[in-house]
Amino acid sequence: MRKTLLSIIISFVVLVSGYNPGADLDEIPVFLYHMVKEELEEGDSPLMVVSVDKFEEDLRYLQEKGYTAIDLHTLYEAYNRPGTELPQKPVLITFDDGYLNNYEFAYPLLERYNTRASIFMIVWSVGRDKFILNDKPINPHFTWEQAKEMLDSGLIEFGSHTFDLHNPEGLSYGYEEACGYGLGPIKGEGEEDYYNRIYGDLKKSREIMEERLGPSVGALAYPYGFYNDTVIEAVKSAGFQLAFITESQEPKNSPFEIRRIIVGENLKMEEILEK
Repeated sequence: MRKTLLSIIISFVVLVSGYNPGADLDEIPVFLYHMVKEELEEGDSPLMVVSVDKFEEDLRYLQEKGYTAIDLHTLYEAYNRPGTELPQKPVLITFDDGYLNNYEFAYPLLERYNTRASIFMIVWSVGRDKFILNDKPINPHFTWEQAKEMLDSGLIEFGSHTFDLHNPEGLSYGYEEACGYGLGPIKGEGEEDYYNRIYGDLKKSREIMEERLGPSVGALAYPYGFYNDTVIEAVKSAGFQLAFITESQEPKNSPFEIRRIIVGENLKMEEILEK
């Protein structure tokens, strides 16, 4: 009888307050976007690019169905402080890489719908539309000034997508340093050298972001979703408190292996949330 009464009280509190103190963290949907354009162009991957209309459709759906986008700090608190209050239907919206179109097209819509989002930036590429060591063009990335404007809105926060380790195995895109696949090892690299290389890049990314933007940076998105035990150790040592992958076969219930769902042009929110 007491257990039944307690269940009724908890249900009443959730209903009245709109908070869900017992949310399963592995079940919180974390969405991953990359680019938002007015419309897809020839050659655009529908997994990498969504149209303005599609992104607005996603935000409208979340709002109409009562979902609330939370921030990284709230998710961190939920992982580390049992009983942390969460909205009844929490989600997390993330972007990878730091493209200029996030500022031009996604940010105005997030403002219109008063919705939070987190952007994981590749630090070397901030404000650039060309590579550093040659004049070859890249997809334009927003500037530090534009990042600060978004940050000051209270809706957008930033995490690291490494300083210069988002690239295939070979040479890094920014400064053409020897590298593995994302945060993977270089062939023949010793374990200590591997750890130090990853740690140095991650620490540098945090220091630059905090110097340019102000707030502490506590979250990382693994390039290509690649990670291993050595990477997690370096991530923790570099001061990160959360880390995101792209997908996982099994729920990990770990703040350093948080699953994300890639949202493309052809994947509707109801397909994700109403399975």
